[in-house]
Amino acid sequence: MIPSSKELIHSVHPTPLVEIKKAAVAGCPLYAKLEYFNPYSQSIKDRAAKVLLDAALSRRPNRIYEASSGNFAIALTLLSNAHGIPVRIYLPKGTPKSTFSILKILGAEVVSTDFESITPEMVEMVKRDAERDGALNLNQFENDLNPLAHYNGTGKEIVEQLKKERIRPTHLVIGIGTSGTLWGVTRRMREVEEWKGIKIIGVQPARGTKIPGIKRIESKPKWLSLVEPDAIVDVSDKEAAIGAAEIARKEGLPIGLSSGAAYMAYRKIAEVERGIYVTIFPDSIYKYVEKMEELLGGSLL
Repeated sequence: MIPSSKELIHSVHPTPLVEIKKAAVAGCPLYAKLEYFNPYSQSIKDRAAKVLLDAALSRRPNRIYEASSGNFAIALTLLSNAHGIPVRIYLPKGTPKSTFSILKILGAEVVSTDFESITPEMVEMVKRDAERDGALNLNQFENDLNPLAHYNGTGKEIVEQLKKERIRPTHLVIGIGTSGTLWGVTRRMREVEEWKGIKIIGVQPARGTKIPGIKRIESKPKWLSLVEPDAIVDVSDKEAAIGAAEIARKEGLPIGLSSGAAYMAYRKIAEVERGIYVTIFPDSIYKYVEKMEELLGGSLL
């Protein structure tokens, strides 16, 4: 029995690492970490939200303000609800309507902004608002506990799971968001002596498109420079939707758009470079049904 909903996340870790069979490129095995098994937002963002909030509780916040494109906001709102702390969430333009609705249902105060994506300027605005109102801003985009959550959590689990099966990865494919996951997992995996040469592939939305949960390197995510990826792969929002649908139909896994983007980036690299690939599927399909219908149109539906 779990003593409290605040500790529910510990019951689902480690999340599964599964081999992708039917959808893999021939000669390039793919192992995917299924982060939609996390209990609050059904996404990888549960990890950082839990670590950042737990560290902040000693300051006894009476209110929390945070910028998010969706999953971190959902995880933070649910965890804050369990602690009795009100939350205000700032969303960029183009956030899926379902995310807005979920946050409202959960009880968050939601502020829709005019920012096209979460830029340094938007982060600074939220910080100023929090300071003005005496609220706490956890700031997932600059808080060094973010990558630490993935170094101690996601990355540690991946290393243990791969070692148990005696799998020696050659490529790691991860979407670029705050870059906390990218840095934390990369750092942990490169600590394994025989994996030091692992190639790091970052995934970003193609120009002119948006994929919830990941963003282009021009947004200057804080920890990206510490990773120095071997390649950055562009994936369009439609490609991401096609990838998510392909994984669902071939593998029976209900992955979301950022997961579909990671899969399509793997395909692009694996078609020209043999190796043993590891990726992260950050969340599930269910928040993005309307967006996927829009992107796929009549091509797959």
